[in-house]
Amino acid sequence: MRFRFKAFAAGVGLTLALSACGDAPDSSDEPSRDDFPIEVPASDDYDENAEFVMAESLMPSSFDPYASAAGLDQNYMAPIYDRLIYRTPAGEFEPMLATEWTPSEDGKSLTLTLREGVNFTDGTPFNAEAVKTNLDHYRSEGSKIASELLPVTDVEVIDEYTVKVNVQSGLGAVTSSLSARAGMMSSPKGIKEDTLASNPVGTGPYKVIEATPGTRVVLERNPDYWDPEAQRVAKLTVVAMPDAQTRYNALASGEATAAAITVDQSKTIDDDRVIVAGPTPLIYFLAINTATAPFDDPKVREAMSLAINREDISEGLYGGFCDPQVQMFGKGTIGYSEEIGDGLDQWPYDPDKATQLLEEAGVDPSTAYDANVTDNDTVDLAEVIQAQLKQVGMSMNVKPGPPATLLEEFAFAKTSPLTVSGYTGQPDPAGVLDRNFLPDALYNPGGEMPQEMLDLGKQAASETDPDVRNELYSQWSELFLEEVRNIIPICLTNRLIGADDSVTGLHAATDYTDLRYIAVSPE
Repeated sequence: MRFRFKAFAAGVGLTLALSACGDAPDSSDEPSRDDFPIEVPASDDYDENAEFVMAESLMPSSFDPYASAAGLDQNYMAPIYDRLIYRTPAGEFEPMLATEWTPSEDGKSLTLTLREGVNFTDGTPFNAEAVKTNLDHYRSEGSKIASELLPVTDVEVIDEYTVKVNVQSGLGAVTSSLSARAGMMSSPKGIKEDTLASNPVGTGPYKVIEATPGTRVVLERNPDYWDPEAQRVAKLTVVAMPDAQTRYNALASGEATAAAITVDQSKTIDDDRVIVAGPTPLIYFLAINTATAPFDDPKVREAMSLAINREDISEGLYGGFCDPQVQMFGKGTIGYSEEIGDGLDQWPYDPDKATQLLEEAGVDPSTAYDANVTDNDTVDLAEVIQAQLKQVGMSMNVKPGPPATLLEEFAFAKTSPLTVSGYTGQPDPAGVLDRNFLPDALYNPGGEMPQEMLDLGKQAASETDPDVRNELYSQWSELFLEEVRNIIPICLTNRLIGADDSVTGLHAATDYTDLRYIAVSPE
């Protein structure tokens, strides 16, 4: 489906006003997810000399997997760093740098057979020692992704191209982690010299020409890559454009070949552009430091959940492209409970009760509590939540900034009691728990979580049978909904990407923008 390109004004103020007042706009003529395909299939007819520019909404926290604070950093890193295991856009695991992986019968280890004859783009050979160097590095003190390898006890080099990963538990989760940031293999030389943040070096289909921290990577084809079919453009640039209008203008002018777009922008796309749309594992939430007053009171946290009108946020702010729900797991993924569904009957919108609970808790409406938010499209969401909380007698101060500031003030220094953010880590439910709910999780600065929930999560992460894992995580969700804890889920996002109609191999329903096999057709 295509729309004519015309002058565009975001109209955010109107959208926010409608959402805050609880009246969503008439959506009878609005586009829906069913209007757009999930992908533009890859084609064998492409221009080998083409350049492709992708405009993303989120700035990269780092180009070094070790220092990566957000799963969406993979938008920038994936073309540079191959993973041990490749997770396809359909969610299936396929060989990448590991050609085989075999779990032990006791569930305590995973043996990987590695691809031979591969080198990092700085000439360093890829082998079992390189894998051990990377995994030990990612597990070390200071690593932002250490939680994704938390069950790993040690990594053994069996021979030059065989490595054994030993775990105390969580083998199913570790396998999934090796298909995400924790499985990205970076140059051991770069690790030793600590240069990967400004000069990322991997074994991937593209190597770096320019890397500007926090802004962009410019890449060219890796001439020695083991899978030439995956490198279908000569030059690839991924650039951060946090402002939606800037991305739209870049797409309109041809500065960007493709761009993350909004629902409103999807109505104005020209006949020379295509749109893909699909659900992602990214869920927006309000996170709370439960160790700080008044948020140490469950009654206050319950009031905050009751004050949030998720359905109006979905329609008024996202045009229906953010599925309102209180489960942390996306529909169709491991962990989603069909019995719970969206859960809005269990955590409803009830501003009257919210007002009553806040009054009973003695919350002063004149006291504003800081909420960190990444300086991108989530600022709009934070301002809507701010308005909805104000209606029930709570003041929230929205503090936009880069991802690093959000994590520093909320997760590490713990000086900010609230944050409006989204889960952008690995789509496996174990990753959701590791990043958001474990006692040392980034988004759980209060460190509280009932032992029963911890035990269920540990057991589910150890299982390799998807059905067993799903049942255990469903039980975890039932316990999660018994009390409002450190995370208040809001809605599960959908990705919309606008692109030149010459683009093929473009997918929307992924946890990051997967540009493997991206191509541009000849003119």
